[in-house]
Amino acid sequence: MLKNLKDMKGFKILATDTANESIGTVKDVYFDDERYAVRYLVIDTRVWLFEDLVLISPYCVNGIDWDSGIIWVNLSKDEIEHSPKAKISKPVTRKFESTFNNYFKLPHYWSNGLGMDIEGLWAGAYFPYRPEGPAQSFKPVENIEGDSKLGEELHLHSMREISGFHLRAVDDERFGSIEDFIIETETWALRYIVIDTHEFLPGGKRILLSPEWIEKFDWDNKKLVTDYLRDTIENCPEYDPTVVIDREMEEEIHAHFGRSGYWNLRSMPPSGTGISDRSPETSSY
Repeated sequence: MLKNLKDMKGFKILATDTANESIGTVKDVYFDDERYAVRYLVIDTRVWLFEDLVLISPYCVNGIDWDSGIIWVNLSKDEIEHSPKAKISKPVTRKFESTFNNYFKLPHYWSNGLGMDIEGLWAGAYFPYRPEGPAQSFKPVENIEGDSKLGEELHLHSMREISGFHLRAVDDERFGSIEDFIIETETWALRYIVIDTHEFLPGGKRILLSPEWIEKFDWDNKKLVTDYLRDTIENCPEYDPTVVIDREMEEEIHAHFGRSGYWNLRSMPPSGTGISDRSPETSSY
């Protein structure tokens, strides 16, 4: 299922021991610029915590009710309260992520633990399922492959940070701006970037581009750089936010840009294992 990421802003977080009482709301997300997946929800907990940034990993999400705006997590309020907090004034490094993962006993999503490159989004898997059974201990990120510099690597960016970036075509420096992202709810992958061209084209329209079709993110100049001509982008299928994105629409978009569909590259999850349609009755803690 594909959903607009902006719709998740303000969703209430319910812990295992708070019944229907929210412990906070989603204010932002962090995604990585290597595999383009949402790695953390940034939670506003000012009603009871006055720390910096409270983060929750998709590994810890049990279910999402998109209609009611509720996210169930398999964590207690106490676990969240004492978890490592990110600093508002500092970037989130792999060193911090390592500490965070070890606290919650989560895999390092960027590694399969064998020092090998991985294909899946989540430690070699395509779906973020939290390990079950006895608690495991994972190596601190500084010790992986003996590279101490790895701990300072920066790969995370917030949705708030990138919103408003301009799109640069080969023959046009400012062609549309980022309005939203489309997330695949089962994998938490960022499948599309929503580009609004109303400011730059007569009439204008919204279009979808896969992050993997972006040549690079120019963070200094706040631009997405593509190797497409303006005419190619301008004539791509229009995106209507009120219409559900189905496979036929995706195939049309991919065909226009001459790209293969991501759905041909991996298998779907077993029946009943997605998180997008769970409810308190079907979620287990």
